[in-house]
This record gives sequence, C-alpha cells and structure tokens, in this order.
Amino acid sequence: MTNIKSNLFTWFVSLAFMTTVVGCQSSPVVQEENAPITLELWTLQLKSFEAIIQPMLNDFEAHHPNVSVRWVDVPFSQGEKRTLTALLSPTVPDVVNLNPDFAALLAYRGTLVDMNTAVPKAIQHTYLPVAWQAASMQLDKTASPITFGLPWYLTSSITFANKAILGSSTIPTTLEGVEVLARSLNKQHIGYYAVMPNLTQSGNGLKALFQAGLIDTTEPTQLAVQLEKPAVHRWIAHWVGLYQQGFIPAEALTEGPQAAVDRYQSGTLALMPAGANFLTMIEENAPEVYQNTTIAPQFLAVPSRRGFSEMLLVVPRKSQYPQLAVKLALHLTNAANQLALAKAAPVLPSIQSALSNPFFRQTATPIDKARAISATQLLATTQALPLHPRQKDINALSDRAFQSALLVTISVPAVVTQWQTDLRQLSP
Repeated sequence: MTNIKSNLFTWFVSLAFMTTVVGCQSSPVVQEENAPITLELWTLQLKSFEAIIQPMLNDFEAHHPNVSVRWVDVPFSQGEKRTLTALLSPTVPDVVNLNPDFAALLAYRGTLVDMNTAVPKAIQHTYLPVAWQAASMQLDKTASPITFGLPWYLTSSITFANKAILGSSTIPTTLEGVEVLARSLNKQHIGYYAVMPNLTQSGNGLKALFQAGLIDTTEPTQLAVQLEKPAVHRWIAHWVGLYQQGFIPAEALTEGPQAAVDRYQSGTLALMPAGANFLTMIEENAPEVYQNTTIAPQFLAVPSRRGFSEMLLVVPRKSQYPQLAVKLALHLTNAANQLALAKAAPVLPSIQSALSNPFFRQTATPIDKARAISATQLLATTQALPLHPRQKDINALSDRAFQSALLVTISVPAVVTQWQTDLRQLSP
C-alpha cells in the first residue's frame, strides 16, 4: 500500500506542477528573417551513439543555416525529474526523448504539441500504425485522440530457448503447455525451471493480460469490468498455481528482468523473453549456453498483440520555436536516420519503410536471426496497450494485485475484487 500511496502522491504533485506550467504557456517567438536560432535537444543516455546522432544534427543545421542544435544527453534515471523541472522554468528544451507513460501524463495536462495537428497526414502514415497508436491517447469520449510524440526507436523481445534443457519439448503456446514443461523439468532436474515471469513490476501483469487477449483497455472503470471475466480469473490462478507449486523461481516475485537473464546464463532456465541484444551478452558470459540457444518469437501472446517498448520525441508547447522543433523531431525520426541508428544500436525503427529494409531480413548469424524475428513480429503487431493519463498508478495497482495473488494472502477472486475497487477510486 505504501508504494501505491507514494505513486498517487507523486502523480498529484505532478498535476500541480503541470497546472502551473499550463498557466504560463509562452507564445512562439516571431523571428526576424535569418536571425540565429538555437534548438535544444534532450536525449536519454544515447551519448555512446554520438558518431551516429551528431551527423544527423549537422545535416539538420546544414538545411537550416540560421539554426544550431544544442544536444544534451540526460542519464536515463534522471529523465522524468529533469523534464518536470525544465517545464517549470522560463525556458524549456525544444525536443525531448521520453517514454510513452510519462509523456501521456504531460500530454494530459496540455504541455505537449499534438503531432496529429502538427504533422501532415501523409508523413504520419509513414510510421508503423501500432507505433503511432502507442504514442496516442483518447482524452475523452467525444474528442479525437491526441498524439503526444513522434515514435522513435522500438524494441520487441523474442524468446531465448535452451535446447539442452528443452530436449524434445517444443516451446509452449499456452499456460497449460508451460505447466506440462515445468512439471517435466521438475522431475528431471532439481532447480531447473521452464519460465521466470516478471508479473509484479512496471505493470507487466496488466500488459501480459492484454497480450493474451483477455483485456482491451486501461481506462480504470472499463478495466474493472473486464477483470470480471472468468478467463481473467483462470489466467491469474494458473500463474498462482505454478508459483505456489515451486515451478517458478521464488525470486520472480521480487527481482527484475536481470534475475531471469542470470538464471538463463547459469543454464537452469529453459525459456526467457529478452531483446535480441542479450544474445551477445550470453555469448560472452555463458558460451556453452549460447551454443545451446535457439531463438523464437514471443510466446504466450496473441501475434497481433506481441509486446514492444517505444521511445518518443516530444515537443513542449512552451518551446519558443515549436514548428522548427517538430521539424527537428521529424528529421531524427525519418527513415534514413532511423535505419542508421538501428544498424548501430540494438533497436528497431518505427518507420515502416526502414523496418522493411533487407537489413532486418538477414539471417546469416544468430544476432541477424534474432533481429529478423524481432522485426517480423513487430511488423505483424497491430494492437498496442491503450495508454491512460494515470498509467503509472494503474500499473502500480496491477503490481500490487499480482503480488497479493502470488503470495496467496487472499484468494484470486478477492484479489480481483480489491483491484477493481482500487481502479474505480482512480476515476475520473
């Protein structure tokens, strides 16, 4: 409960901050022709890719002779705090690299440029529809959705499978199949596990319910109704059963994704969802496990709803040069520049033509194959979990519900009932 109260307090403080921000919007500066302009770009921990990003900024400046770009790279852990502080100051960065959950909160308070109105439809359609959807939000039932940022780079996890542990077994496609595999491993090897899910952090349990096709919304009142479904109760109960029978490592309740990576590298975990970049780490840290690793698409997810993560470029409405800032964001996210970044970093582009490039169909090496599977499943993904302005609090309620269920402090129906009550208290 303490974490929930802390999250709610943070959210309300943020609302107060944003009310102040909205109340002091600055008007765009009318510049004299050819007067010098400086745009400030903030990114999140991308300085190691300076050799890729700086030429993009140089190219933008070459096409806008009176404009210079000041690039500030912010540590990932400080991104949200520094953005809030900047929005309260007299001047703000013109383009900011944010995640969708936090950007949605800022957009709800009216602090970000709506890309639906700032970007021509023809250019909007060059982005993956699901990536554009993941950067959009319905503020109310009558208004059109707003798009609070331009999709930039994406990641979509794949399944790592240890053939030495799986033996003749195949990667399961249902929870029942996971249980069969888990029981089989438990009989053969003490301390070996089929999976190590992370359901109790960052709203991952809620996301898994969506990816399984069991919920369609994050709007609190509607979500509370959808949690009534018997299929939702059975799904949660199945994970509870696996955990309580010892078929899932106990630390799955408290540890993050790195714990699953460590266990997979130790050779005691059969299946692990992770980004393609982890293949290189496994090769370096656990060569024998690497030799026994095969790669497959995400499992336990409807193909059209396979999960992905997205980073955005947003433009604060307080920017003195919002139109130029949008142009800079469009430049960084165009097909050529996204392809260049994706070739240098373990990410995928959000532009359709870039993601369809032959580079993402190469299968000569294991890392090529991993990248190809990730790109193919992203191209087939058509539905993203809808975002809500209070997404962080909704995620926190999900985390608490799954923690209570796995610890069996109360029954699954009682857990869901409490979850529903908490969700309804978030509305409106």
